[in-house]
Amino acid sequence: MTIIFIAFIALQLYYTRIVFRRVRKKKVLGKISQRTFRLIKLGHYILLAGVLFLIIIQAEYEMSFRQEWIGKAIIICFLLSGALLYPLSERGVLKKGERIYLGSFSIIAAASPFILLIPFLGMAIFFSTLGKMFLSPKIFYEDSAITIQSQYRGIMAPMALEVLSNRGVFRQSLASEGGLGLDGFDSIGVRHDPDSTRIVLLPKNAYRHIVSITVGKTK
Repeated sequence: MTIIFIAFIALQLYYTRIVFRRVRKKKVLGKISQRTFRLIKLGHYILLAGVLFLIIIQAEYEMSFRQEWIGKAIIICFLLSGALLYPLSERGVLKKGERIYLGSFSIIAAASPFILLIPFLGMAIFFSTLGKMFLSPKIFYEDSAITIQSQYRGIMAPMALEVLSNRGVFRQSLASEGGLGLDGFDSIGVRHDPDSTRIVLLPKNAYRHIVSITVGKTK
């Protein structure tokens, strides 16, 4: 983690220097053809539509792609393309609206490391974001109807247990239980009833209680 943090700071300082040199109209990041630049810009706007789609289905239906890496890849590529477009653009290439949007995008990206100056909270936000983007959940149970897996909530919170309903290429969150101490359970039992699904967590020792979670119909 320390190496990742140092590398991030080094890249961010280099990027900040490039952005502010571009703002002062001194130099662009590098020479690329107009065709390549237009393709990157088109890809960024397609990714923007993808990010808005992810936000809408998550906010309205608590849904996401069943394969987590798809959503994460869309977000990462959107952020990277947005951060590169302004430093790559030459004078007169961008329209006024694009210049404001992409310029603001780059300036915010360049200034983001300053959040690390907030004592303790800055580091917590940084490592929590890294965890959200790059840690894969541990799957405890999966069938055609549901997936039961760990849910990362940040470095300040313990892993939670999340129950998801599988709906083709998407999945919908049905329940999320925190504070269970997932390492203390030996196995998970699932029973699909006509009107509900019952999930039972069996502890490793007799000193812990059996945990039961009931969610709506999944089959």
